[in-house]
Amino acid sequence: MLDNINLNISQKIVLLTATADLTEESVESLKQLLKSNPDWPYIKNFTQTQGTAPLLFKVLKKNNLSHLVPEVYYNYLQSLYYQTHSQNILALEQLKKVLAAFNKAGIKTILLKGIASAEFIYKDLGLRPMGDIDIMVEPDNILAGEKILFELGYINEMPYKSYKLRTLNIYNHLNTFHYKNIKLELHRELNSSHHIYRIPSEFVWKNIKQVNIEGETAYTLNTEANIQYLSIHSVVHFLNKKIRLNSFADIAELLKIEKNNINWKTLENDCKTHKNTLAVERALSISRTYLSAPVPDNLFKSFNASEGSLDNEFVLLLNNQTEKIHSKAPSDYFKKIKNIDGYRNRLNYLLAEAFPSKAFIVYTYRLKNKNLFFLYYFVQFYRQTRKFFKNIFFLKKA
Repeated sequence: MLDNINLNISQKIVLLTATADLTEESVESLKQLLKSNPDWPYIKNFTQTQGTAPLLFKVLKKNNLSHLVPEVYYNYLQSLYYQTHSQNILALEQLKKVLAAFNKAGIKTILLKGIASAEFIYKDLGLRPMGDIDIMVEPDNILAGEKILFELGYINEMPYKSYKLRTLNIYNHLNTFHYKNIKLELHRELNSSHHIYRIPSEFVWKNIKQVNIEGETAYTLNTEANIQYLSIHSVVHFLNKKIRLNSFADIAELLKIEKNNINWKTLENDCKTHKNTLAVERALSISRTYLSAPVPDNLFKSFNASEGSLDNEFVLLLNNQTEKIHSKAPSDYFKKIKNIDGYRNRLNYLLAEAFPSKAFIVYTYRLKNKNLFFLYYFVQFYRQTRKFFKNIFFLKKA
């Protein structure tokens, strides 16, 4: 499929190898591309920053293609694979301890994104780099989960602007928890109430399946729900320049291994119900066009997305020109405020934005002299005022 797309040799290699397995036809295509003098510095740097270097290494090794790669680059890719594997083993060990404690407390835990993809999609801890462990509990259990994490030795390095507001419905997860070199995000929802694309919590908990992590019970989203969630995550973050290629690779890989089990009609209906059709259509289009994901043609016809694909933006990603990507998501600033439960909470939220806690000021502005924190309230107030009027201008322009 890549033969019909205007990409250079190196970009085709990057896309062709962003998978755990290749067809015989794809292996032959890859051989020819590797013999065509690709730009190895680009391939090395791009796959590393985009989280697909371990996949590239695995494909080269599995298909005995290392002789077609300069030794220095092959060795570097190999080191990234084993580094990822080592880091993820440590993360998995910590996850097991968290799950054991949560299970003992009767708290169900859903594994999300990276850790779930590494364990149950790629089934190889060396293939999926991840910045943190993402888990989700029911909203009523979020504070109990927080307490357990503190008891296990986790801390929040980033202070809250206002600690008492941390569980408002504008936050879908608590501040990141740290334990040594492990980061963990504890979610109460997949998406916050103001997000343009959302999957309701009640739907999530009805569409999970039980899994086992070396003796500990956990849950993952079922295939259709996971496709919807990964698609939303990929598209929204992509438009905000915070996404990596491996997020789209996760979708493509999930579709490949579950292609005979996916209920496309259920997925289509769920997307329409939750008004997530456009995001899912865009993500699946990218995954099919550039990563050979098996998506049926009639799915796109039924989606009938009129706002266009993300092909141009995706090519900018491949060209390392993400600064040219302009977010197409409307401002959620006022929607965020509107969706906060209760007028008092809304007022407290706005006050916390303009006048956050001392700990937050010291942390955010990296103050060496903590006694000068009060001076930075002027800076914080200016930033929030500027943000307010910028969003008003954005709405008028839209």
